Amino acid sequence: MLWPLYLVPPGGHRDGRQGPDDDPVFGGLPPRAMGMIVFLISTGVLFVAGLAAFIIAVRLPATRWPPTNLPALPQTLWLSTGILLVSGATMQTALSAARRSRGLLLRVAITATTALAAAFLGCQWLSWVRYVRAGVPINAPDLFVFGFYVLTALHAVHVLGGLVPLVWVTVKSYRGRYAAGRHHGVWYCAMYWHFLGVVWIVLFAVLFVAI
Repeated sequence: MLWPLYLVPPGGHRDGRQGPDDDPVFGGLPPRAMGMIVFLISTGVLFVAGLAAFIIAVRLPATRWPPTNLPALPQTLWLSTGILLVSGATMQTALSAARRSRGLLLRVAITATTALAAAFLGCQWLSWVRYVRAGVPINAPDLFVFGFYVLTALHAVHVLGGLVPLVWVTVKSYRGRYAAGRHHGVWYCAMYWHFLGVVWIVLFAVLFVAI
């Protein structure tokens, strides 16, 4: 199957059968879902390219990791990671609630996800500020520093981009627009949000974990 097992097309089934409110299917998926998957693949290629360049140019040549010639990375990055993990759980709760037409739970969960997304961005900003104040400005002549700021900023930009539809979906949830069989907006947000969570875990591991 082309989609994760926990992301079933709204109104549809894992075997590809169509529900009454489905869009016309393409290869067992609604066309918009296929478009989202193509978008996620193309975005994933961007992150893979950036991570590969960082690993080849910085990670592999390093004799010790993290580099000892620089201040330690801000510990607030751990908080960012925790926030994103919790937001993944609330996002999945929102999707599950939408599938079951549980409006109140959907509103609570999607609102929490939106708030956590904003908190993640705030925490990332705090991490950058702390690193700059530790004597590691953005323009420091070091590939590790350059890679750290570029990769984390690239991810933050995508989180910011995801915050816009999250706010929109949250507003629509309060208007009672979602129920079982008609919650495509929640589904697409969940696809994108889980994707960003996986990307961040990989990025975090590359930055922090010594091999």
